Formats: sequence, structure tokens, C-alpha cells
Amino acid sequence: MAKEQDWTPWYRRKEYKGNLTEEEKRYLDSFRLEEKHPAVAVDDLPEEVQGYLSELELAVYDAKQDSVATKAFMLTGMGALVAFLAYHELGWLPPLVGYVIGGVIITFAWINYSREWKKNADGLWIKQEGRGIPFSTTEEKLQEHWELYEIVRYKKRHEAAIGDDLG
Repeated sequence: MAKEQDWTPWYRRKEYKGNLTEEEKRYLDSFRLEEKHPAVAVDDLPEEVQGYLSELELAVYDAKQDSVATKAFMLTGMGALVAFLAYHELGWLPPLVGYVIGGVIITFAWINYSREWKKNADGLWIKQEGRGIPFSTTEEKLQEHWELYEIVRYKKRHEAAIGDDLG
């Protein structure tokens, strides 16, 4: 089993392709190191909003799980069809080869289903605790949205300071 990766902020992940400078990333890190992130926490939102966000989060989760299950059933059907054709000797392959191919397709379908299902389930909640680590993916997105807005304000203040120094 693969070792769980430590949680990292969105702007420090390998897949991040933005143009934040190291200074700007350190500026965002300063908020992550505070006891409470300045972005609104899900618990601080009105109950109606919390409920709506939970519904959206679960709807996305269900859609992902439905997609994984549909893929598994489709591949299982294909594997069963290959085995059926091999049984009735209707295919272009010898029966034994058809059985093996059908079995491999079915096995792959359910191993992949198990792996993808676990990945989606693990992605719903963030299991680590500590400063700057959000409780859920919804809270992480709220923090990301706040940080993007804060970076824009930071850049405007920085540009204004440079303009004041020049003029």
C-alpha cells in the first residue's frame, strides 16, 4: 500500500502551474501558520449555507462514484461477452484464450473499481490535523478562494508601493 502524502496547500503542490513568486507563496504560508485561517470556516457559515455546501459536496462525490461503478459494470459486461463468445466458439479466438481475456477484463474492472472508489472516498475528507490544514475539501476551497483574492490585493498594494517610490 502506498504511503499517504502529507497535505500541502494548493500553491505548493507539484501540479500547480500558476505564476506565484516564492515571496507570494510565503505570504500565503503566513496565513496558513496562524491558529485560525482568515478565510471563513464552514462552521461559521449559516446552517442553510452549510447544508447546501454539504449537498453539493456529496452530489459531486456520488457522481464520481457512479462513474466508477458504471465503468466497472461496463467492463464486466465486456469481459462476460468475451467469455460467452468463447464458450459458444463464436469469436475469432480459441475458447481458452477467450476465457482468459474475459477473466482478465473482469478482474481488471473490479480491481480498478476498488482502487478508484477508495481514492474518491479518501478525497472527501482531509485526514491530517494541524495548523493551516483545512478540515474538508470544502473548507480548503474556501481558503483557496480567499487566498486568491488576498494575492490580488497584495499585488495591488505592492504595485502601488512601487509607484509611490518612483513618483
